[in-house]
Amino acid sequence: MDEQQTQLKRTNLHPQSSHYPWLILFKNSRFQLTLMALIGIFLQNVIWWVYPLIYGQHLNAQLPLDLQFLLGYTISLALAIFLMLYHQFHSIGALLILAINVLFTFSNLIKGDILVFTALLSFTFFLVALQFKWFKLRSIWGLITFALANAFIIPLTVFYLQNKYVTQPFILTLFPLFLCYLYFMTPLFIVNITKKRLTSLGLGILLIITLLTLPINFWTICAITIVISTWLILINLKLSYAKLVPLLLAIQAVTVLILFLQQY
Repeated sequence: MDEQQTQLKRTNLHPQSSHYPWLILFKNSRFQLTLMALIGIFLQNVIWWVYPLIYGQHLNAQLPLDLQFLLGYTISLALAIFLMLYHQFHSIGALLILAINVLFTFSNLIKGDILVFTALLSFTFFLVALQFKWFKLRSIWGLITFALANAFIIPLTVFYLQNKYVTQPFILTLFPLFLCYLYFMTPLFIVNITKKRLTSLGLGILLIITLLTLPINFWTICAITIVISTWLILINLKLSYAKLVPLLLAIQAVTVLILFLQQY
């Protein structure tokens, strides 16, 4: 009788739980982390793959059929990046995934070109070094290196595998992507509140100036609005680190996709 009364009280206190059991699942912290990680992997791979694939179509480029190793590399890398950022640059899980990631770089496709192989392997090793305090990479210099690696290494690899060459115009079009990584990742790399706000403000202004050099249309205005709103609201709010990471990753991905639409 007592157990029935206790259960009845729980149901009365949480009436939605009995009718919508999936609400309990969404409140589970492990499920939330898994869902955020999957979304982060998807968004990161969209950033890396979509633009070079769209750009390559204008050059009548074709990707090699044997791309499973490169795809495995980018998926595992995106997961490692998410875990590393989410756990404030100290994640055993991320290190284990990066160790597995090294195996993908030794595929026949990647070993076919020493420059591609070296670039992908260097990206992995940099992420490993980023998690050790004595390298002091959680700084402006680590941020710049992180942005360079994300904005150029994977997109250039995809473009190169399509065309067997890289063009200077394509490299230049990746500069706004580099600035997006700099701007949106600043709050995660710079801990000091004053330095974080000032650095974000400077990078945000630089990003907006760069956007204004592009053809002005609806998508350009949307991107500028997101950049300004992010600084005014998100970067200046005192959000918990666990909430800040997925929000910044999501807003960055949306901004980058808008830039892709702006150019096509």
